[in-house]
Amino acid sequence: MKQRILVADDEPDIRNLIAIYLQAEGFLVDQVSNGKEALEALKKNQYELVLLDIMMPVMDGIETLLRIRQEYTMPVIFLTAKSTELDMIQGLTLGADDSGSTFVITLDMKPQHLVISFTNACDSIKEEDVDRL
Repeated sequence: MKQRILVADDEPDIRNLIAIYLQAEGFLVDQVSNGKEALEALKKNQYELVLLDIMMPVMDGIETLLRIRQEYTMPVIFLTAKSTELDMIQGLTLGADDSGSTFVITLDMKPQHLVISFTNACDSIKEEDVDRL
């Protein structure tokens, strides 16, 4: 079964580019444009991984992650144009707890690195599921 990934970013070009690369690697990709839509999608589908832009209208990625962690444990990858260390540390500390893993990648990352990051995060979930058996 194909793994499903949710991409939440207010820039359609970025969402589409990420979707193209991930679909080429065999992932199912759903796209939304803000955090509120991401939370609605999470209620309707099961995702192995969520990609969140930090700076989105309606509900930003930080608030979205806080709400995701109230109910879900899948890994979350923050995608941000802000590559300052403080932004990255804030993103990591918000979701780095027993209920799920959070990663931060920047927009200057090559598309191939995005795919590798997503694949590694999905693989870590599979390994955790095997360990629980």
